Formats: sequence, structure tokens, C-alpha cells
Amino acid sequence: MSRTIAEKLLIRPGNTVAAIDPPGDYAALVGGLPAGARLAAGPGVGTDLVHVFVRDQAELAATWPAVAAAIPPEAILWISYPKRGPGVTTDLTRDQGWRPVREAGFDPVSQIAVDERWTALRWRRDPELRAAREARGARVGRD
Repeated sequence: MSRTIAEKLLIRPGNTVAAIDPPGDYAALVGGLPAGARLAAGPGVGTDLVHVFVRDQAELAATWPAVAAAIPPEAILWISYPKRGPGVTTDLTRDQGWRPVREAGFDPVSQIAVDERWTALRWRRDPELRAAREARGARVGRD
């Protein structure tokens, strides 16, 4: 049995999820929210997961400061960006365009396909992970 996008995003029963600028109905996009999970207007105290949707670096730069200021330290952070394709213009890739997020101390740790249009990167604050990646010269999420 395949997992829903909500399960892949690590949304658990009872979680509070802040979906920022989703393309349409977020619950439908992720295949339904688990029992007791609810959507919040934005990140803040008690938010378990933050999922931000941005189309390009300019949108990330405009959205990120408010998210960074409000995201609880223990919250899971996903940032979705458009997959490149016909009629889709973006300057974000898995490896490029994430300077503000990296400067805030976050590093990418996993990636999933949300649907045919969106890819999501999960980010985590982990100084040991960052040090290990830098020691081996990894380029993931770096500009």
C-alpha cells in the first residue's frame, strides 16, 4: 500500500500544520490530513509542521523572513518549489536558490514529489549535519 503525501511529509494525527501559500486546497493536495490534524493560519507556538510554497527565489526572499521568525525550533519544515517543465519558470532547484534558508541555519535532509507540479525539500537545523557535509564538500542546497 502506498503512503499518502501527508504521510511522506510526516504529518501525524493531531498535528498542527501551517501551510503557507499552498496552490489550492492543501488537505486535498496531500491526500487528506490524518485524524485530528488541523491547519493553522501560520507558524507559531504549537505548530508541528510548516509547509511553505514558493515559485522562485524572489518569492522565497519575500516569504522567508516571517517564516523564520515564527517557526518553532521543534517544527518540521518543508519548502515546496515548482518542478521545471513546459511553461514553468523557476530559479530554484534542489541544489540552488536557498541562501536565506541556509543562512538561518537550515540544511536540506530529504526530498519528495508532492504532485506533478511541486517538489518539497525538508529542512532541519543540525550543526553536526552541516559540519559533516561541509567536511566532505557536499553541494546539496548550496548556492
